[in-house]
Amino acid sequence: MRLHRAIDFSREIHTDSLQYLPLAEATVITFLAPIVACWACSMLLKEPFTRSEQIACLVSLLGVILIARPTSFFSLTDGGSSIASAVGDGLPATNGTLPTQDNGEIHVTATQRLVAVGVALLGVFGAASAYTTIRWIGRRAHPLISVNYFAAWTTFVATVVLLFVPGMNFKLPADLKQWSYLIFLGICGLAMQLLLTAGLAYEKSSRATNMVYTQMLFALTFDKLIFDTTPGTISIVG
Repeated sequence: MRLHRAIDFSREIHTDSLQYLPLAEATVITFLAPIVACWACSMLLKEPFTRSEQIACLVSLLGVILIARPTSFFSLTDGGSSIASAVGDGLPATNGTLPTQDNGEIHVTATQRLVAVGVALLGVFGAASAYTTIRWIGRRAHPLISVNYFAAWTTFVATVVLLFVPGMNFKLPADLKQWSYLIFLGICGLAMQLLLTAGLAYEKSSRATNMVYTQMLFALTFDKLIFDTTPGTISIVG
């Protein structure tokens, strides 16, 4: 049980790839995980992964590409202009974590980009491994048991990082507003982990993991409702 959550932790390292990859491209790489998980379950657990489900996976991934619009796919067609970084149009295709010059241009070496892609793919492997392991456990363990192990493991790793990584320190929220954000984030995170684990336990992987793609639909909706960002035609098609 601890093993599958330890594997699940490895998917978090894809965040490191954001240092040298635009957010849109990191998002597309991350969404490879459901496809890999479906393939792994079909190979290792002998679960059916029909042709129609395979096509649905690829269509869903294509939708993510159209919404995120990574520069690797759209720079040629857009003439190198700024491309939306996530689900809204008109945003720069960066995440703000990359070194920039005064003119706002980003300078990332080919080696840095290659390493970032490798780290992101390692995160995809970790997520797919976690999905597959949870599916293998199935109904033999209550979803809360898996979530509790995940919370315990994350607390341990976070404590080690805070103690030994330079520049990392622990801070409490400064006011009621920050506490409210933190509590709300914790509730949403718990609900996400619990429902995802339960879904994988009760439904075959090809259906449960592909529900992850609906995140993009919610992201588009919340982007409009909260930030008043209207998606472009390509994003709507995606």
